[in-house]
Amino acid sequence: MSSNKEDEGKIEMSVRVLGNELIGFKMVVDDFKMKWLIFGVITIVALSYCFTTFGPVLMKTFSQ
Repeated sequence: MSSNKEDEGKIEMSVRVLGNELIGFKMVVDDFKMKWLIFGVITIVALSYCFTTFGPVLMKTFSQ
């Protein structure tokens, strides 16, 4: 009987550890996605600023 309880305890602990590993992996993936999202937004804003600031000057320079 005690062997059964020990086995159940081991299985429950394994499931708990596996669940924590999956949650940890999901957090790492979510963090990675968030970093790339922020990087993408900053890049778009920077390019938009450069195009609106230097675009007319470059158009005049290269159209002559």
